[in-house]
Amino acid sequence: MTSNHLDSDRVILAAALVIGLIGMALYFVLFLTVMAYGQLNVSGQIVERLALLLTAVTMLLAMYLAFAARSRALTAPALSGAGWFMIAAGFMLAFPALGGLNAFAGAPGVQAFSSVAGAMFLIIGGAGLLQAERNVRERAQLNERAQTNERSQTY
Repeated sequence: MTSNHLDSDRVILAAALVIGLIGMALYFVLFLTVMAYGQLNVSGQIVERLALLLTAVTMLLAMYLAFAARSRALTAPALSGAGWFMIAAGFMLAFPALGGLNAFAGAPGVQAFSSVAGAMFLIIGGAGLLQAERNVRERAQLNERAQTNERSQTY
C-alpha cells in the first residue's frame, strides 16, 4: 500500500462526511423555513435541489470507497464510526421528511420527495462506508494469513 492510497482514501472519506453534513444542514434549514413560512420561494427551491445533489454526491463517494478502498487508514479507531454516523444522520433527516410528505404536500415550492431521497442517499452512503471498512479489514486479514502460510512453508 502506497501513501497515495492512504491519503486519497482518507480525503474521499473526509469529503463524503463533510459534504453529507452540509447537505443535511441545508435540509434542516429548509425544514425550518417551511415550518416558519409555509412555502419556499425560488431561492429555497434551488437550495433544496442543491441539498439533494450534495447528498447524492455523498452516496457516490461512499460507494466508491466501498468498491475501491485499499487503505488501512479506513479501519482506524477514530474513523470506525463514520458509517454509523452517516446512517444516523440519514435517519435524523428521514423522520421529519416522512412527516413532511403529508404536512407540506400542498405547500407551494416544496418538493416533499427531495428530503426523503436525501435521507435515503445518506443511509446508503453510510452503509457504503461500513462496507468499505469491512472490505479493508477482510483484505488485511487475508494478507496476514497468506504471509503466515508463506512463513510456515519456508521453515
